[in-house]
Amino acid sequence: MTPQPWPHLAHKAQTARVPAGTPAQSAIVCRSSSLQRGDLLDGKFEIRALLGQGGMGQVFEAYDRELHRRVAIKVAWPHTGGSVRNEALALAAFRHPSLIAIYALGRFGNLEYVVMERVHGTTLEDYLEKLNAEGRHVPLDEVVDILTGISQGLAVIHSAGLAHRDVKPPNVMLAPGNRIVLTDFGIFRAEGLRGERDRCVGSPPYMAPETIVGSVSLGEEYLVDVYALGVVAYELLTGQLPFWSESVGALWQLHLKAAPPDPTAHRTDVPLKLASLVQAMLAKDATARPQSMAEVAWQLGRMRMSLPPAVR
Repeated sequence: MTPQPWPHLAHKAQTARVPAGTPAQSAIVCRSSSLQRGDLLDGKFEIRALLGQGGMGQVFEAYDRELHRRVAIKVAWPHTGGSVRNEALALAAFRHPSLIAIYALGRFGNLEYVVMERVHGTTLEDYLEKLNAEGRHVPLDEVVDILTGISQGLAVIHSAGLAHRDVKPPNVMLAPGNRIVLTDFGIFRAEGLRGERDRCVGSPPYMAPETIVGSVSLGEEYLVDVYALGVVAYELLTGQLPFWSESVGALWQLHLKAAPPDPTAHRTDVPLKLASLVQAMLAKDATARPQSMAEVAWQLGRMRMSLPPAVR
């Protein structure tokens, strides 16, 4: 099936356990806010505005009255039984420009919340949609810089035995100072943990074949992130998803059976080494992909140095 350019809701597909017969572009169902403007958490975090929401929870902007700064507050939807604690504990152990800083954990009524760095900027999703509306591609140097930032952040969490499992444009922030920030670790998982209940967790346009069929090898969860970044890389280069269908079931079949498309077929200025890397990341066999995000970041760094001066 021919990939469709920028299906508007493809990036907005709900992160969830999605039945195979439902539309791939199913939007997130809006729910009433779990916190309200003016709520005061822990006597000092004043809720100011809702920044966004997804299948797993909501993120609010708040003002820290004690340190006089704006922060972000994340809470899980109560009905999901989700928790922000594991996400906060995992991220609090790291310090990297591509990862959000964690400040505190707390509870407000029956809601557990995490206080995080408030990252300003735009999501990669919004940036891509803006360029698409203008009929432009992302410049090659920006493509490599964005992919490098994402891969470096993922390399850090992978080194600790964690996998993100929901790498996609809405979960990447383009912040001031050319900072690339990976967000939303709501469905991350430690390597080697198993459970039928999360067999198909993720966003359908970015799901690796082994996730779809529930055959992720023990200790190789990070290769799911390699595949998802390959999808993002293809989008950045071509303005299209490598695989697309209106039906989740049909989309999954494409992930399982369709050969990874060549980015140069849609954009002739893509360097062959970069096109080959993207196709390798999209390999059906997880063992045929680059075997670490550190390797991906290293390859991207080499490519960035060799880009023609005109695009650097």
